[in-house]
Formats: sequence, C-alpha cells, structure tokens
Amino acid sequence: MFYFRQENFDPKYPKFRVLKAQENYGIQNYTLYESVDSIIESSLSYPQFQHIFLLDDQRFNFFSFDIHQYFEEKITYSLLQDLIYEKIEFLKKETKESLLFSRIDAITVNGEQKQFLVGEKGDISFKIILVYLKREICLEFEDKYGDFQNQKQIEIFPETFQTINFLKTNTKQDNFLLLYIRDTHCKGIVVKNGFYAKIETINLGVNALMQFYRDNGISQYRYKSYEEIEQNPFAKNLVIQTLEFYSHMLCKWIKEQEI
Repeated sequence: MFYFRQENFDPKYPKFRVLKAQENYGIQNYTLYESVDSIIESSLSYPQFQHIFLLDDQRFNFFSFDIHQYFEEKITYSLLQDLIYEKIEFLKKETKESLLFSRIDAITVNGEQKQFLVGEKGDISFKIILVYLKREICLEFEDKYGDFQNQKQIEIFPETFQTINFLKTNTKQDNFLLLYIRDTHCKGIVVKNGFYAKIETINLGVNALMQFYRDNGISQYRYKSYEEIEQNPFAKNLVIQTLEFYSHMLCKWIKEQEI
C-alpha cells in the first residue's frame, strides 16, 4: 500500500496530485489544495502506507562530479562508497543542507557503456550525483517525522528526477529542455550532459492564456472545437492572434533565460 504525492508548486495556490493504492480498493486519484507542511502532517495518519513525495525541483540542490580514472583492480562496493564519501566531505564546505541520496550515472568502461560499476576495472568514467534537500523543507519533515531519512516508509524525490533519467535512456540524448506549462506558471529545466543545469519559472501558465482570451473577448472559444471556430472568421483570427501572442511571449522568455 502506498501514497504517492506530486507537488505542483505555487506559493499562493499549493496543489498536490495524490495517488492512493491499497488492497481491495485499487488506486484512487485526486487533488489536494494544501500546503506542503499540511501534506506531510496528514501522512502521519497512515503509518501502514509507503509515502512517496515528488517535490518541486527547486526544493533541492544538485551536484555532479565527473570521475575518469584507470582502475587496476575491480571496483568494490567499499571503494565506491569511499569515492562518494570524499565528495560529500568536499561539499560540506559548500552547503549545510541535508544529503538526500546519491546516484552513479553515465558509466563507461574501456569505451563501452555499462549499467553497473562494481566489479569493473580498466579505463572507467562515471558521474557521482548528490541530491540535497534544502533546509526549509528538510525542517518540515524533521518537525513531523524526526530523523525521516532513516525511516523506510518515506521516500522523497525531485519531481523530474525519474523523468530525466527516462528521457536520457530512451532518447539517447544528454542535452534537452523540459518545459512544464501549468495553471499559474511555466517551469523550464535545462539538462546538459545528462544533469540539471538550470531551473527557471515564469508566471505565464494556462491562466495567463485564459486572461488573454478574456481580454480579446473570445473566452467562450477556448472550449469550442476547430470546426466551430472555423465558422466565425473574426473569432478565428482573434484566437490565432491570441495563441501567437502567448507563444511569442513564452519563446521570448525561453530565449532570454538561455534555456
């Protein structure tokens, strides 16, 4: 049994998509308009569930270290942990936030891509990825759960972490842009060399487009079919102009932010 909560971050209108799975009831899908602290607190009422939180990417800090080295002996789990620990110690000078988890990515052994690092030797390159939870949200979990990182029923991930891994694997691309257009804002995430390079937001979501429709007196055409719009040439031109104006603003922002 599990609770899956995905944050649609908005400082004024917090929103969480919730999936609840349990025996005999299947999967329930609904939306809660509650703050993150309320969502965390409500999870305490269901200790028998596995709680998975997908939080907005801006609640995290991401660090990546490229390792390229010749290993004469096979890499052991202990050696790998030492390499990760070395980077964690280095980052203690840079951040006081809490390490959430680490990942190994982009493994190449003697010029060939590999899935696993332990047991390999030779000319090896890979990335050590460290994901930190920002202090403010970390305190929210600590306030409710105490030492939450050692509690197996809680899992916390950046919202797009698995999506980025999926796209890298299936498209064979390491450089791309993820664009999320939501009710109140747009979020752009630049991925370079398979890792987070930049995260930006703008108040130019679906609500802004709806306001443009209202300003042009064509709000009713937001819900009409293509055939219905075609029957009114004047309204059709206004719809096209509105969409072009919105698209131009969005593309201009993307270009300005270099994302």
